[in-house]
Amino acid sequence: MQVKSKTTSAELADYIDRMKDGSYNFTFYVFHSGEAVAEEQDDRVRIIGPDELPPMVIDAGFVSWLIQKVS
Repeated sequence: MQVKSKTTSAELADYIDRMKDGSYNFTFYVFHSGEAVAEEQDDRVRIIGPDELPPMVIDAGFVSWLIQKVS
């Protein structure tokens, strides 16, 4: 898994290229800022960007955990 705060399409392309050596079967590429568009589709790479990430975080209970920690 690769978690990035800010990324670019060039960085994503680099990670997709690294997958070509067979070291990984599947990876998540998660980021909250920037834009990462894959020029080359690879079914082994799941891209989760700023449109998908916030609802996933809320659904996973992170907001409740955070509220408990600061209360």
